[in-house]
Amino acid sequence: MNMLPRDMLVALGLAACALSTRPAHGQPTSTNSISLQAKLTGVPDGTASLAVKFYDSLTGGTQVGSAITLSAVPVQGGIVSVPVSPVDAGVFNGATRYMGISVNGGAELTPRTLVTSVPYAMASMGVWQVAESTGPRLTQHRLMLGSESAGNSNLVMQINNPNTAAARAIVQCVHSQGNAFGDLYLNPGGGIVYLPRDCIIGSDATGYPNLRVIANAQDTDMQATRSSGSSYGDIRLNPTAGNVTIAPQGTTTVKVLTITGGSDVAEPVAITPTPGVAKAAPGMVMVIDREHDGKLVPCSAAYDKAVAGVLSGANGLKPGMVLSAEGQPYAGSGNDTMPLAMSGRVWVRCDATTTPVSRGDALTTSVTPGHAMVALDESKRSGAVIGKAMTELRDGKGLVLVLVNLQ
Repeated sequence: MNMLPRDMLVALGLAACALSTRPAHGQPTSTNSISLQAKLTGVPDGTASLAVKFYDSLTGGTQVGSAITLSAVPVQGGIVSVPVSPVDAGVFNGATRYMGISVNGGAELTPRTLVTSVPYAMASMGVWQVAESTGPRLTQHRLMLGSESAGNSNLVMQINNPNTAAARAIVQCVHSQGNAFGDLYLNPGGGIVYLPRDCIIGSDATGYPNLRVIANAQDTDMQATRSSGSSYGDIRLNPTAGNVTIAPQGTTTVKVLTITGGSDVAEPVAITPTPGVAKAAPGMVMVIDREHDGKLVPCSAAYDKAVAGVLSGANGLKPGMVLSAEGQPYAGSGNDTMPLAMSGRVWVRCDATTTPVSRGDALTTSVTPGHAMVALDESKRSGAVIGKAMTELRDGKGLVLVLVNLQ
């Protein structure tokens, strides 16, 4: 049972409409079959069993799709004419395909036959199937985009209270045909999302919060309200992480501002490297540089009336507020800039070698570079006090929590 190229004629055809399953009576439909006509040599008249497979190569290669078995195929004078069905439309995805045939369980006949373009009309059936299951589905007052398969997501737009004064469009991202809600991303990779001048973000249900943005004649108001505006709630901007920039070119007005990120008010300052002194670091006591405008250096003298403050950030306690005059001279911008705590609580490097530091002691500059000490000399304290100690250091050098208050 050999099939020679000159002895085999294969004609393929497929209607370009939706694939369907084989009907109950066992006959194929015109929309899921390929017409096969061939002349087989050495096969007696009667019936034969054909096995049809599709491959990605003329020889060898990989089988694509499932094998199709055709039973009781009529053979007359070696001629067979039969629809190959059911054919999986996914086999014809634009790649080259070859059809292999074996007769009555024998070896596959050679050569395989190149499948020409007509069956690729089946691809349009696949598109129809996808559209049926995952494409737009429109019912009265409801449009669904996506897949209805369990666990997959849909984008649903529906009209509530249609044809009434309370009519509204609702857009939801849902899973498993609506039984669970998912996230709805608008331009996650960038771009602008426009909202109307007067809009509400949130729920109108009683007790739930809304974020309402209102464009007035000159200003834009943002309010957090509850129960459709009957009472006010809180507005949180990035409560766990991230930066929030407010009015970079204007003024922000607030009655009470609570800052939870740090404990001191600081300002970035430029630091002059000092020969023989270690690089400036958080916790160091700084004095005004008498030789360079707008710069500071670590202290190195006792009771220095040029004391300016303490570099913030020691012992993990960061500044709560940093003030900066952007674009102004001596505003402290560059690699040598660090935040200087001028008020509030900050950890300070202290030298208790001579005098222990106790809670409540006034501190001043010391001869140890960048370190504070207890201000014992009342006659020299005026104008040289950094602040008051809030913890103790019995001896040696170490960190003391200080309430900075220059005096």
